[in-house]
Amino acid sequence: MDAVDRMMGAVGNVKGGFKELQKELKGVNTRNINYGPLTEKAKTRAWAVLAPTGEQFGFTDKLWHMVVLHETMTDFAQEDKKLKDKLLKLVAVLPLTDSNLAEVDRLLK
Repeated sequence: MDAVDRMMGAVGNVKGGFKELQKELKGVNTRNINYGPLTEKAKTRAWAVLAPTGEQFGFTDKLWHMVVLHETMTDFAQEDKKLKDKLLKLVAVLPLTDSNLAEVDRLLK
């Protein structure tokens, strides 16, 4: 829970958040020509914010989205309603692709 709190605090300090990037990623899939550049942009911007906490827990920039998708997070979130709510709030502010968002929904049902 501490990791989610720290990541949420770090994301909260980002001026303007990731709203613009979230809009750009909405509806984009691997068949779209902009998918690669957009996911790289999301990785670069999000990892810069999440790195201090993510690296501490063994995550890398190549799989930065695993900070919310990893089974250690989702398994605990299924058992703890407070953690699940916090994790869903974090997911809502991160620039994740539609497929990542669908995976979060599937894992947290």
